[in-house]
Amino acid sequence: MIKFYKNTKSSSFMLIWIMFLSYIMNSTCSTSKKLFGHAKLDGNYQINEQNDPLPGFLYSRELTFHDLLDVLDELKNYVTRYDRQIVCGDMEPKNELCKTVIHQLAIKYFEAAMNTSRTGLKSYVWRQMHNNELYGVMLILDPKHGNEQDEMYQILKASTYQRDICASLLLESGSNEHLRYIRLHSGPDRSLSELIKKLMMRQFVDESTQLYLCTEYKTAGVHTVSIFANQLSLKHFVNSGFEVVECGTKLYEVCRNSWFKNRCLMVRTITSADCLSP
Repeated sequence: MIKFYKNTKSSSFMLIWIMFLSYIMNSTCSTSKKLFGHAKLDGNYQINEQNDPLPGFLYSRELTFHDLLDVLDELKNYVTRYDRQIVCGDMEPKNELCKTVIHQLAIKYFEAAMNTSRTGLKSYVWRQMHNNELYGVMLILDPKHGNEQDEMYQILKASTYQRDICASLLLESGSNEHLRYIRLHSGPDRSLSELIKKLMMRQFVDESTQLYLCTEYKTAGVHTVSIFANQLSLKHFVNSGFEVVECGTKLYEVCRNSWFKNRCLMVRTITSADCLSP
């Protein structure tokens, strides 16, 4: 009798859990075109005053200086992987001088994103609803907006130029981004199930991609862009209309930067439809 009660209790719990996940997946699919779940995709990224997120595992809001400590480590990892050759030359990543330069550059990138936000091109952070921990970030920087004599903007232009050259070597026509986008993925709570992790990833990629597409359209109108997507999120970008051009080893051979090894060059044409309210 006790054994039967335990089995019944367990079955009831599993049924409730399956119904909950089904509800979340249906809700996520039905709201996937709504920027951040609780923002209006009208090109202005106006967050509702109540700021009540619709069903989902993540919530998002505009980047503020209070996010610096949470974002800094992920941003330093990005700079180490991508900009280290520009700022450190032949120095190893563990070199104290190189680490100091990377730390300073990461802070300057953050400050540049905050300055760009003041022009109306806002960066966002995503946090996990159940514990408020950082999940991901989309920093938007304008290489043309800033002091030309500032070393940070020179580095920003150099690294942006590096991406543009790499893309142009593999594409027949130019497809440059007009702004610089730094998408950082901190990752979920490790104790979560694989299904929930996948749903979080889908939500983050969908929403940050909407932000990216709409911002690019506001900046330059109809045009084609190229991105270097992480291979782990390749399917999400394909579902968002991007086409794969080249991946992995070929990218590294052409671009000569280890950052490109696990990435794919993808292209997509941006139109006014990417910046309309659902």
